[in-house]
Amino acid sequence: MYHILYVDDEPDLLELCKLFLEESGGFLVDTIASPVAALDLINTRRYDAVISDYQMPGMTGIAFLHKVREDHHDLPFILFSGKGREEIVREALNTGFDFYQQKLGDPEAQFIDLSYKTLLAIRKRNHEKTKNTCESFSRIFASADYTAVLTHEGVFRYVSSAHDDIMGYPVKSFVGKNPLDFIHPDDWDRVRTKRDQVIVDEQDETPFRIRFRTASGHFHLLEAKSVNCTDMPQIQGILIASHDFGRCD
Repeated sequence: MYHILYVDDEPDLLELCKLFLEESGGFLVDTIASPVAALDLINTRRYDAVISDYQMPGMTGIAFLHKVREDHHDLPFILFSGKGREEIVREALNTGFDFYQQKLGDPEAQFIDLSYKTLLAIRKRNHEKTKNTCESFSRIFASADYTAVLTHEGVFRYVSSAHDDIMGYPVKSFVGKNPLDFIHPDDWDRVRTKRDQVIVDEQDETPFRIRFRTASGHFHLLEAKSVNCTDMPQIQGILIASHDFGRCD
């Protein structure tokens, strides 16, 4: 279910739109009358899209979009307005709105169009994220000696057979374990910091180095890259690929 924020200074329309979108299925809608207050919501909650009126107290829908884009570059944004002048529509689309929907006309028809455009905007952005993730996979796998998948809770879901061949561990000994159990204690803070960064920034591929303990008790120096695969159901975790520089103790 997609979580939507609808911003409009018309209370009756807020309730009507919320009712229609939620009954049409697939949407959970929060409503708010002030674009200024909406900025606080967007910065504290996760939304899949924003629907906004154009003419509102405090700032226009276009000024609101500019403020949102400062921190949320990929958040789908739909302008839902009674202002139908050509120059406003052109400005909205040129500014970065994903779609424009006019309020005039049959209410049911306009809400159907709004629902469709909102869904289309979300799917388009998700497709772009998936494409970027696939490109990240290609870069990450190019020089990897080892691959693994961590859950967002921080335990191994999968490790490649190379961990058995080179590190000396049976693959099944990793699943469900915390990677810190195998990493030099002096590197623990670096690993925790990197995991937190990747969860926030899905496209962060900055390499980091760790010392990984083999089954014989020696350490190997690994350079790892990671990507957060939230948009790929078959992974649903953090993909890690590592290059082995050999024994380092």
